[in-house]
Amino acid sequence: CQYPTNGPPSVGVFGRGKTAAYLVVVPTGMPPSSPDPSMGVFAGQGEQHMSRITLIHADASVPGLAGTQRYWIDLKPWNGAAKGDDERPDACLPKVAISGPTISGDGSIYFGHMNGELMTIYDENEDGWIEAKEISSFQTGAAFNAAPVIAPGMLLAAPCDGLHVWKF
Repeated sequence: CQYPTNGPPSVGVFGRGKTAAYLVVVPTGMPPSSPDPSMGVFAGQGEQHMSRITLIHADASVPGLAGTQRYWIDLKPWNGAAKGDDERPDACLPKVAISGPTISGDGSIYFGHMNGELMTIYDENEDGWIEAKEISSFQTGAAFNAAPVIAPGMLLAAPCDGLHVWKF
């Protein structure tokens, strides 16, 4: 692994149709800094932190496949403290660059990032590969400690400054 694994992985079926695969989703990356105005460390300013989501085959029924890397996605670099930590008196101080990922029943992967984005990866064209247009995000305004949660008909995400609920 190029970056440290400092968050929980998730296991599930990514994708749909003939390209759906049983995978382990591993979040890796350098966690954000603590805010320190005396040292010029604010959200978006300070030491650069890299992060990556790695998808690893988990299907043991295919000889030699389990444990091999399917692909990875390098996320946008983030500098300094976690998003929102320098704006609140109750700094969140997440210990992870990426929250634990959640895999939905339709094969989408959801996770929160230290830059405040709730991100989604979805193989829309069902070709078995992730293209840039298949990664989307929603800016919440604060970093994440907790993984997104899926309930019947809704997605819930709790960044450090509150709760967001999407109904579908």
